[in-house]
Amino acid sequence: MADLEVTERIRVGKVSFINTLPIFHPLESGAVQHDFDIIDGTPAVLNALLASAQLDLGVVSSIEYARHFDKYLLLPDLSISCKNEVCSVLLLSRVPLQKLEAQEILLTPKSHTSIALLKLLFARRFTVTPRYRVTDYHACGSRWPAGVQAVLAIGDDALQLRQNPEVVMALDLGAAW
Repeated sequence: MADLEVTERIRVGKVSFINTLPIFHPLESGAVQHDFDIIDGTPAVLNALLASAQLDLGVVSSIEYARHFDKYLLLPDLSISCKNEVCSVLLLSRVPLQKLEAQEILLTPKSHTSIALLKLLFARRFTVTPRYRVTDYHACGSRWPAGVQAVLAIGDDALQLRQNPEVVMALDLGAAW
């Protein structure tokens, strides 16, 4: 029987956020040798790459797994998750939560799970019905997007926007859940 030659390297998806450092730092620093390609991306980008078979394995969101559970093998006891606040998945608002009725909330396109969780919280827990718009506002840095009362931000965007003096309410989705 002839040996099979692998012509393509394995492609592993890495979320470009600090919470993946415990997994990826040893690989990227050379402390752990490997023979695969690490592909950086936001959760939403990695979800799309895995779904289209452009990744072989990777860190993907729970909502992506739920949508395509029949296509994926879930590794047990391995996740990026929380029991309380996370400080980097935030609904940030210039007005109190109750004043978001019928107001537009900008949603980051970087995380499908955060969007689903926010919508679930508003539908089941809060007595407010906002409007939602997915848009890429992250170029604002710590500046508040013009004409907007509230923003769902994750990662570095959340940490930067949280420092904006216009923020009067910050809801940590981990704590709210």
